[in-house]
Amino acid sequence: MGFLSSLKLFSSPKSSSTSHANDKMKIDEMARFKEFGAKRIRKELEKSNEDPLTHCSYGVVGKGSDDIFRLQGAINIMRPCDTPFEGGLFFLSIELPYNYPFGPPKITFQTKVFHPNLGADGKIQIDILGKKLEPLMDH
Repeated sequence: MGFLSSLKLFSSPKSSSTSHANDKMKIDEMARFKEFGAKRIRKELEKSNEDPLTHCSYGVVGKGSDDIFRLQGAINIMRPCDTPFEGGLFFLSIELPYNYPFGPPKITFQTKVFHPNLGADGKIQIDILGKKLEPLMDH
């Protein structure tokens, strides 16, 4: 085999069996992340049921296996006094990523609210839910 032939073999694209094996590894890894995330969410939901918050509630939307990652919530704003938010009841949808708690949740206000940190579609638009998220590992 000559020099050019060996270069061609070296630079040839991966075989489909190698590519398939890599795809399977990625799928297995995603499944492990999803399983870990679901377990973490269940644990947090159980813990919150033991010691519920006073002015907010939330729960899983459906009963399917992927529904653990979709929550609906409501918050009752007691403060600040003398503002349009006082005494307001706001509904939100919460989508947790499969790699939760390592990925940020997507929170959308279902109740129409005018606020500088909310988009017109109700999505929260602040950095703390994006690049700067650091998961707590004590749960």
